[in-house]
Amino acid sequence: MTTYKKLTLEQIDKLQIGNLVNFGDGNVYAILRFYEGDKCRAFKDGKWTEYAEKMVEVIRCLDGKTKSFYTMVLHGATTDTLDPTIEKCAYCGNLRPKNEMKSMTIWVNGTTQNNRYCIDMPCGGYDQMAAEG
Repeated sequence: MTTYKKLTLEQIDKLQIGNLVNFGDGNVYAILRFYEGDKCRAFKDGKWTEYAEKMVEVIRCLDGKTKSFYTMVLHGATTDTLDPTIEKCAYCGNLRPKNEMKSMTIWVNGTTQNNRYCIDMPCGGYDQMAAEG
């Protein structure tokens, strides 16, 4: 199984406009711009200080939809791979290459869902059992 590390804050600070990032949801996003978000207040070193949270605007390469995130969200969600062939297991959430994933249809409330699951784990079966209750 291939695992991917999350981007560190230092790596995020080095990102440039146009860099690609993977959010682990199987989608690749391009960075459009960095900007300062709303002003916040925090109690630090015995006094209240005002600061602006750093924000990043990204565009999803698949369909062109834009989103904005705090850089702290980027820190928790992005991986160090820029490979668009990475997918997230619908059950366990592991990030894996497409060749280590399989499609499986499960029944949920009388309808079907086609999801991607780990090829070497029983994630699809567990997801079906979870859907059945």
